[in-house]
Amino acid sequence: MEGSDWTRYDISVSSRLAAVLLITLPAIALSNTLNLVTFKQMKKLQLQHYLIICLSVVDLATVLPHLVGLIGYLKGYLILNYTLCQVIAISNHAVVSATTWIHCGICINKCLSILKPLMHRQFVTKYQPRQIAAIFSVTIIVLIFALMSGVSFTGVINAVFNPVAATCMYFIDLPYLFIVGMSFIFIPLVTALVTHILILIEIRKSNLRRKKRIKNAMKSTAFIVIVYYVCWLPYLVFVIWQISFPKVQLPKLFEFVSINLIIGNSCMNLFIYCFCNKDFRESLKDLFLRKKRTIICERAGDHSLREAKSLSSATPGTDSVE
Repeated sequence: MEGSDWTRYDISVSSRLAAVLLITLPAIALSNTLNLVTFKQMKKLQLQHYLIICLSVVDLATVLPHLVGLIGYLKGYLILNYTLCQVIAISNHAVVSATTWIHCGICINKCLSILKPLMHRQFVTKYQPRQIAAIFSVTIIVLIFALMSGVSFTGVINAVFNPVAATCMYFIDLPYLFIVGMSFIFIPLVTALVTHILILIEIRKSNLRRKKRIKNAMKSTAFIVIVYYVCWLPYLVFVIWQISFPKVQLPKLFEFVSINLIIGNSCMNLFIYCFCNKDFRESLKDLFLRKKRTIICERAGDHSLREAKSLSSATPGTDSVE
């Protein structure tokens, strides 16, 4: 795939692979839409909630680059050129990496709210939480897009089209590991670990009541980060293995599972919030119950209207007498 020549790539893959994207992509769209609708009806939103809202928006965006792979699976071929493949690879890495840094922002916010509550409260009071979350997320996305565009279009890391996976990706080598791994995986992971270690130290120094309060506050954040990096772990193993032992290939199934775990992680946060956050759980439940009550009321109203019409038609009219 050289220059700007358009090339047809025939893709022969199992229908089970296509079924994974057919299930995963709608699940991501549905779960994150539910996240946004549920947070919208919650009354008191904090900075943590707005960061999670931004995370849901970015998770929704992860669907777009993978639509190319889904089209390839369904049609059996893709017609691409090198520039388009670069754009798809940049978009894919940028949105996925943005989720990593937003997770990192969630950890930092929670750490500051526990270790420096007064400073955190003053900061959130001075600048609106919605603005802080939006500015942070947009800045991260712009910086990542700029970095990925720079290293891709200058050839520092090279985009390739993989007909087996039916997607555009970057060639895995040492520059890839350094730029992508350090910038989007290892540095955020270390930051997340450091914030949690600082919180654990604070827990050890606190009294019993404060320990319980901190643990309750940390529950959802810890679950979000743990699930996120558990989903990333197989891909990290795959990347490091590819660079360390290029002549010994891991099974294709392992590569496929590791990539789809990263994609599938985007639809897991709904279940984490339901499990960890009581307010979110109650709002989600109220959302469905309210719709159910509305349907019942509408049906009851229609039934009452029909009864009224039938009664009026059954009652004989009276002639007016002058």
